[in-house]
Amino acid sequence: MYGNQIVHLDANRIKLNWTQLKVTIEMSGPSWHVQVFNDKHKTYCDLTFKEWQTAFVGKKEVQKEHKWIFIEDAPEFIAGLKATHYRGFRFFRRLSPAQQKKAAAEMEARAQAPARKADVYKILKGVATLPPGLSPGPDFHFEGLRKEVWVTTEVSVPAQLAASMSRSSGLPPEYGVPLRIKEVHKGGRDSLLLDTNKFKREQIPDSVFACPKGYRKVADFMSTITGIQNDSDLQALFADDSEIFTQRKSQGSGVNLPLPSHRLPTGPANNSSSTRH
Repeated sequence: MYGNQIVHLDANRIKLNWTQLKVTIEMSGPSWHVQVFNDKHKTYCDLTFKEWQTAFVGKKEVQKEHKWIFIEDAPEFIAGLKATHYRGFRFFRRLSPAQQKKAAAEMEARAQAPARKADVYKILKGVATLPPGLSPGPDFHFEGLRKEVWVTTEVSVPAQLAASMSRSSGLPPEYGVPLRIKEVHKGGRDSLLLDTNKFKREQIPDSVFACPKGYRKVADFMSTITGIQNDSDLQALFADDSEIFTQRKSQGSGVNLPLPSHRLPTGPANNSSSTRH
């Protein structure tokens, strides 16, 4: 959705750079305070980690409950890392009005937690297809293959970041860091949501994590991302970025969203460091 992303990470700091959006996000432990910088408009905002986690969660009705069954496939190598391939099959059941209200109220809290183990009914090994009749319950209906995920345990990430990535993959954090995520739609059409093209371990200088100077503080996350403060800003956004919007439209849902560089530190102090979201 956001195009190419370059990630630098060590044990206590993360820097995410969306090259197409010209947006940089920096987080630092132990509180994982978040700063978002718009390099095009020279603006920034401050967020708590909780605010960052819920920035993409909208208020909407929840009419269905979903559960997943994953099948573990043979491992593959992605950007030099051994990754286990999981195929996710989705089931759903319709919720009563009371259940819908409860589920909607839980949405924000769930945005701050890893993928719930309760949402993953089973993870199967040694089978090529789902066994006949396997279902999370009598009220659940089978939707089909809806997700493919490749995860690795050859890198580790801070718990907060692992929880965020877990929500993207649909697998609990202990299954590994997602390197590739593909959504499968009805009719077999798929969307590549995440792909890792390059991974590198190296000592990262402090200058990489230095915050830019001379940026103007704005009120919230979306104002920083879009640069929209008023109607004239909105008109300028569509004028300046018309080429990007045209490109996105022409690419459709099969667009490849590579992460060109996961750069991790080396050295005894940081040799367990890790990746992104």
